Amino acid sequence: MGNEQVTYRSILKIWSPMAATWLMMAIEGPLLVAVIARLADPEMNLAAFRVAFSFALFIEAPVIMLLSAGTALVKSSESFAKLFKFGNIMIGAVTLFGGFLLIPPVFNVLAVSVMDLPTDIEQLAHQALFALWLWPAAVGYRRMYQGVMIRFGQTMPIAYGTVLRFLTIGVVAFGLKAWTQLDGSLVATLSMSVAVFVEAIASRVMAIPTLRKLEGITPTQDCREMSTRSIWEFYRPLALMTMIALGIHPLINGVIGYAHLPVASLAVLPAVDGLTFMFRALGLSYQEVAIALFDKGQEAVQKLTKFAIWLGVCASAGLAIVAFTPLYDIWFSSVYKLTPELTEFSKLPLQLLVLLPLLSVILSYQRAIYVNNRDTGPITWATVFEAASIVVVIGGVAMFTSISGAIATSVALLGGRLLANIYLGRPAVKHMA
Repeated sequence: MGNEQVTYRSILKIWSPMAATWLMMAIEGPLLVAVIARLADPEMNLAAFRVAFSFALFIEAPVIMLLSAGTALVKSSESFAKLFKFGNIMIGAVTLFGGFLLIPPVFNVLAVSVMDLPTDIEQLAHQALFALWLWPAAVGYRRMYQGVMIRFGQTMPIAYGTVLRFLTIGVVAFGLKAWTQLDGSLVATLSMSVAVFVEAIASRVMAIPTLRKLEGITPTQDCREMSTRSIWEFYRPLALMTMIALGIHPLINGVIGYAHLPVASLAVLPAVDGLTFMFRALGLSYQEVAIALFDKGQEAVQKLTKFAIWLGVCASAGLAIVAFTPLYDIWFSSVYKLTPELTEFSKLPLQLLVLLPLLSVILSYQRAIYVNNRDTGPITWATVFEAASIVVVIGGVAMFTSISGAIATSVALLGGRLLANIYLGRPAVKHMA
């Protein structure tokens, strides 16, 4: 970005490819739900897909923030080499951990003894998770290269890579649906794995011009002093934050097993999550953009703040339009192809989440402030409070009420996110001063 003045147009120029990238990733969920719903035993396979995907998200959590690390730390080829070494260590660790969880007795304890899943769902989820074993490794490599490209304003190639990923996931999913007899949950996870490997390769190729640009930059003193240990000190709170944030999903699934209507709740939550994620993605895509531009001066900060406010309002308004109009029935019954019973069952959980996209934009903006100031610890604590409140709310509902697990989850997610916003609010303002 150099020393160019930050304007709303320049923010939009960097953010829009990132938004398109996240939106395409968000569409993957509804696409896969639609495929599963058109295959045999959709309710069981939707539940198994949610369980397997939740485990996969938790396994990949430590490498997700390599994107933010690349955006914040890489300023020369020397600093990239140090981050790449660190990233390899993290990727190797999560791959080994994923293999450990796939050992049948280990997975059986988690799925049956802890989560109380029916045997049929446990077996479907295990094979679906096996298809995702190397998925976190591909995600880690992809995000390292993408972080560097974002740092230098090269966000359009990232969107091209996601287009390739989206096309791949569609071709593989519908190909497996048409020409095999595989379970729907396995079709979905195999498609995801193939697609993310294709995108990782594409990201490496498209990062070549940026990596060459890095070679011509003289390392700063900060770059020279970077070490694996110093990167870990910066990265550890971010890794813990994502592990807690994504680890909460298997916990939610486990608690839902003891709530009212557990199988129906597990079946509809992928559909509800998929739709809300399409609107939350607009906020998730803003975090790295803000990190890259915060050091451009106070005027840039003011513009980034106003942009975030309007972005959050528009994202929640878009979700509300779907949740409270006939578009809801069109999406859930025609696009998702859910049964009339599951379509109706999904409505209130979705409507309860209409403010979540706004709160997600605010949280991404707050996190960007802390990352830009190398103060990542509070991000972890905010996530701890958010996760704890979610588990407490769902657990209380499961133990003391007859409210469905799906409704309890929506209430808990919204309340937990609001709590995190409040915790990070005042200190974030001080950082901006």
